[in-house]
Amino acid sequence: MHSLPNRPAGIDPRADSGPVRAIALIPARLASTRLPRKMLLEETGLPLVVHTARNVAASGLFARVAVAVDADEVEQAVRVHGFEAIRTRVEHPSGTDRVREAWELLAAGGEHADVLVGVQGDEPDLEADDLARLVAAFADPAVEMATLCAPLDDARAFEAGSVVKVVRDTRGDALYFSRAPIPAAGHDRGDARAPILRHVGVYAYRPKALVRFTELPRGVLEQRESLEQLRWLEAGFRMRVVDARRAPRGIDTLEDYRAFVTRTRADPSGSAREARANASVAQREYAAVAQRVNAAVPQRVNAAVPQRVNAAVPQRVNAAVPQRVNAAVPQRVNAAVPQRVNAAVPQRVNAAVPQRVNADSGSSRWDDTGRGLSEARAG
Repeated sequence: MHSLPNRPAGIDPRADSGPVRAIALIPARLASTRLPRKMLLEETGLPLVVHTARNVAASGLFARVAVAVDADEVEQAVRVHGFEAIRTRVEHPSGTDRVREAWELLAAGGEHADVLVGVQGDEPDLEADDLARLVAAFADPAVEMATLCAPLDDARAFEAGSVVKVVRDTRGDALYFSRAPIPAAGHDRGDARAPILRHVGVYAYRPKALVRFTELPRGVLEQRESLEQLRWLEAGFRMRVVDARRAPRGIDTLEDYRAFVTRTRADPSGSAREARANASVAQREYAAVAQRVNAAVPQRVNAAVPQRVNAAVPQRVNAAVPQRVNAAVPQRVNAAVPQRVNAAVPQRVNAAVPQRVNADSGSSRWDDTGRGLSEARAG
């Protein structure tokens, strides 16, 4: 049954996410053969497919990350942990066919992408830098499809049919993929030493190339080696093979999963990488905001303070001066008048008394008792 997924809030299908707009699609089939229901194994506390989705999302490379599921249980597990799930048919012969159906459902809803990256649901340990190099390969307009490789130094792995080897031409395009040990050793002439490379099964496509790939008939070599990427080479197309720093440890068996659980408990790399990525983004956003605030505040303060001061000073001065003057004048007047009066009265009295005394001295003089001398003599 097909179901058209709802686009997550805030996603603009025409928005740019860098030089190319890349979308990651994670095929997650429930009925795996060698390790049944491995997508839902959760001894770490999270389903395996959620570990993969978190790791891919934490890389910060993708405008959208979605899991292409074929069962209710996987769909619910993905959605419960906050990731987009796209329901696809059960009967797809390969993960690439499932990726194509998921992409066509997204495109029908108006989504746009320059590059589609298919990450298997059992690959939770891919390095973000390696995914970045894979996406960056599409800056070359000649690249239609690309994959990863890593150095292979283990002699036993070189001989093992479970480890896929790859040889490249001088441009970095694949010449051949094989389960056999290629290039063959023991026939070297001179100092020639071809690098031994193992294939890392992550594929990236331009949308039209993805459709073309799934419409090609299965090739003879593809069926002989049981490697679907040979279909593209047999049809005469080129595939860019990009160097990865290391080959991640995929999970195909119970032993592989137990080793992953041990690594995760010792160093929860998926959660740690996600936390570091989120913290890094938060720190950058905080630093950017802080710079803007610090740049804006002095300008606003410096501009505002003179205006406020200049506007306030006249008001305060004009309001204060009359109060001070009106309050001061009565005090000064009241204090000055008595002084002037008190100083003036004695002068006027003292000046006036001698004049009066001198005018009366011919008819009456006074003794110490206050009586006139003539009255004393008479008595």
